[in-house]
Amino acid sequence: MAALDPKRRQQQLTYIAQLGANSDFTLDADAPTTAEFTRLAVDFLGWVKGGEQWCRHWRKCFQEDYRYHCRSGNFSVVKAVPIGKDIQ
Repeated sequence: MAALDPKRRQQQLTYIAQLGANSDFTLDADAPTTAEFTRLAVDFLGWVKGGEQWCRHWRKCFQEDYRYHCRSGNFSVVKAVPIGKDIQ
């Protein structure tokens, strides 16, 4: 994997720092930008990995879609049914 362009890395770090400006988040400029994004999003902003906010800001920060799984705001409710019972 090729090294990230230093200018692009700095842009990513700046964006992540701006996202965390109103929280107790302290950016670790030596850590991978994806790790810092994740730490901020999950630990400080309470975002769900792959959630709408996560994917929107990931795309803006990294100029690519989050490749693992983005969830829309339409979550289905699943009813738990005891084993041996019919689903109605």
